[in-house]
Amino acid sequence: MSSRALLLCNNYVGTDAELRGCHNDGDCLKAALVSSGAVPEGRVRVLREASAADAVAALEDLARRSREERLAYVFIAYSGHGTQVRDADGDEADGLDEAICPGDVETAGVVSDDLLRRVFAGFYYRTSVVFVCDACHSGSMLDLRFSYDGRRCADAGAASDVGRRVLMISGCRDSQTSADAFLGGTQYGGALTDCLLRSLRDVPEARGDVFRLVHETCRRLKEGGFDQVPVLSSSFLIPRRHAFMPDLKARSGPA
Repeated sequence: MSSRALLLCNNYVGTDAELRGCHNDGDCLKAALVSSGAVPEGRVRVLREASAADAVAALEDLARRSREERLAYVFIAYSGHGTQVRDADGDEADGLDEAICPGDVETAGVVSDDLLRRVFAGFYYRTSVVFVCDACHSGSMLDLRFSYDGRRCADAGAASDVGRRVLMISGCRDSQTSADAFLGGTQYGGALTDCLLRSLRDVPEARGDVFRLVHETCRRLKEGGFDQVPVLSSSFLIPRRHAFMPDLKARSGPA
């Protein structure tokens, strides 16, 4: 069983939109992936302040590797600014596309949900892809077909053409913002990422049950005074127990 991860982390250093916690999000997620046995250290790629071109190229390269290596599991995280822009092709009911903001957003512009969906459609059809998008306005960043309230599933009626096995946890609903939170000492991090990682640490069974993980993450966000509500969505009907971060170490060969 083989796996890879890509972590995109933008603090927008030196700009008016500078954040403090996104680089730390990447470091902490990498540590969790490696220590859990989900992804070997040499297969976790971390990109800080990646340009639009480099971010898309890294995603496309990961999709290619998933096909060539028949990867069992891929973990992708984006930590940075998210936004909404005018819908370019009429596929959004609210007239707005969701988008992530690359490191060179001021010159290159945003990476839209339409482009992200096309890239995600390139993954190997048997690869389990998990995407954590800790950004503002991220609820439907991939416009996946199914969304969940607890363990109840609703068909979102999204016009997603991903056609792959993709599960996503967003930082918030489309109408909300995601907080860059003070964690104590000199540490900052995304509120979603911090609460998600604390849930994985404190409730070990949440690793193998994404519904439990989202429940625990939402509870910690509320306890911390954050009003953002993460959205769990997927391109497939999630079974009752579905692993968020599986332990592949025992079943994997050399990295």
